[in-house]
Amino acid sequence: MIAAATSVQALLYPARNPMPNDDLKRAILELEERLLTQDVRASRQSLDGLLADDFVEIAASGSVYNKASIIEALLTETPRQLTVSEFKVREMSTDQAHATYRATDGATGSASNRSSVWRYEQGVWRLAFHRGTPITRP
Repeated sequence: MIAAATSVQALLYPARNPMPNDDLKRAILELEERLLTQDVRASRQSLDGLLADDFVEIAASGSVYNKASIIEALLTETPRQLTVSEFKVREMSTDQAHATYRATDGATGSASNRSSVWRYEQGVWRLAFHRGTPITRP
């Protein structure tokens, strides 16, 4: 029975991400950290490769960005030194992972809780959805 279920999954999900959970966590963390670097944020080509074509971001302001608009915004943003902490990944399906973490700006100390949905497509992980919520200090 288990072999039959495995065969069905292979047919339904042929492009499944083959990573064990620890490897998945390391891979998604590396991608999130790359997206926070100035080298990537200043490169249209790098951003294009990391973001899914149907990417959506809901900004803290309530603005909604698609792939083209977030690339333009990132290319012109003021550089920041962001670090990641409290990183967690949950495999949502055979080809999707949900990451949550805290991003902290080294210069200002401001922080935000972040949530990202990554999708495994055409043999690579791409960011499909992102949301950042500023953490207000009492």
